[in-house]
Amino acid sequence: MDKFLSTTYKLRRRRFKQRVTSVAPYKAALLAGFVLLVASCVSSLALYYSSLSAAYDGMRAELRHTAAMAATVVDADRHKDFILPAQESTPEYRRAIAPLQAMLIASSDMKFIYTCVLRNNKVFFVLDPTPAGDADGDGVDDKSHIMEEYPEAPPPMLRALRTGIVGADTKVYPDRWGSFMSGYAPIRDSHGHCVGIVGVDMNATQYTDNLSHLRRAVWAGLGVALLMSLAVTICVYTYQRNALIAGAERLASAEALRKAHEELRQTNNELEERVSLRTAELLVAYNATIEGWSRALEMRDHETEGHCRRVTELTLRMGQALGMGEDQLNTLRHGALLHDIGKMGIPDEILLKPGALTEAEWVVMRLHPEYAVQMLQPIEFLEPALDIPRYHHEKWDGTGYPRGLSGEEIPLAARLFAFVDVWDALRSDRPYRRAWAHDRVCAHIRGLAGTHFDPTLTEIFLRVVEETQDESEGWDDLPLAA
Repeated sequence: MDKFLSTTYKLRRRRFKQRVTSVAPYKAALLAGFVLLVASCVSSLALYYSSLSAAYDGMRAELRHTAAMAATVVDADRHKDFILPAQESTPEYRRAIAPLQAMLIASSDMKFIYTCVLRNNKVFFVLDPTPAGDADGDGVDDKSHIMEEYPEAPPPMLRALRTGIVGADTKVYPDRWGSFMSGYAPIRDSHGHCVGIVGVDMNATQYTDNLSHLRRAVWAGLGVALLMSLAVTICVYTYQRNALIAGAERLASAEALRKAHEELRQTNNELEERVSLRTAELLVAYNATIEGWSRALEMRDHETEGHCRRVTELTLRMGQALGMGEDQLNTLRHGALLHDIGKMGIPDEILLKPGALTEAEWVVMRLHPEYAVQMLQPIEFLEPALDIPRYHHEKWDGTGYPRGLSGEEIPLAARLFAFVDVWDALRSDRPYRRAWAHDRVCAHIRGLAGTHFDPTLTEIFLRVVEETQDESEGWDDLPLAA
């Protein structure tokens, strides 16, 4: 009987050992490595394309803005009188190109600025402040002369000439001076008719260099992801193979079972440490992604550059003053960083408009909290941080948006952040006003207690502002995510 039991045990142990060492470890290891590799690749590529799109849109917006400014300094009624190359020696021509020449000298990134007209579906130069001569030694005169035909006019230029709408190139164009992108704006006479366009050529070398650096960083990240997936695959395979073989061997005696229990406990501790480590790495990746989104928004809207860093730091100081724990502070940090992420859905002509918005434009602008919810709600990790992006424009008396909440119906995080957002906006320069003085902003916020702001938090916020006044000057240099 004992011999039979011993033989049966050995047979079962051998079959079990063959099964677990030939199938299970390989599948688990390959699955773990594959999942890690795919997740790393998707996150790297998503961050790359979002950063690329933000940088590209920002440069086109800058080109359109610069061209529109240049169009305002051209005398449109006099511009129509320049039709012969011989007029380039006249005082009128020199006076006409003087403002363009001043803009060209003032900007180090601007390479050429000129005006063009459309005649018989052909584009001709009119004004060009570029000095005559061959500065780069290629045998071609750098200056374009009156009624000299523009070679191969790009579609955005033709569209601006035909429609009178401000535009910009959709790609980088290489030529004998380097890599450039151009913006175009209509020149309108006293009757509002488009009599030509101003073209502005900006140096795109730094833009293309940044794209090259970004591509190298993505490739490096993919390489690291591949190495990490291989390491995880090897670790998982080695661990499972050794653990399963050891488990089969420990079935020999009760003492072996006791040792197996102890080793499993140790293994469980190791796994918990690994899970904790991977969780920490995942949190770092999440925070890096949030930082990338925030930077992308700042690259799109240069007027609010540094805003995210400042409001995030001041929001955390406010949370600490209220005795919030580490988890609550992390939620505040994520909400503050992403409070305006919904503005990614607002059109450039509204978001980047230098003057006051119309009522119709305000209707669109007030949609950005809902856009933020649509973007962030599918991400389970960020759901606790949605209170700030969704409700930070609500007011204590119920006159805010998007839902018109009042009093303590407004989540605490959003009530807290409302102080910080208004404070930083008033303390920062804007195209339509200068920054307010410290005491003036304090008085303004104290006056809105009970209407705009939670009256029980107002004095706490003002005390935090006074305590952090000397430190806040260095917040622009802080990292966006911790």
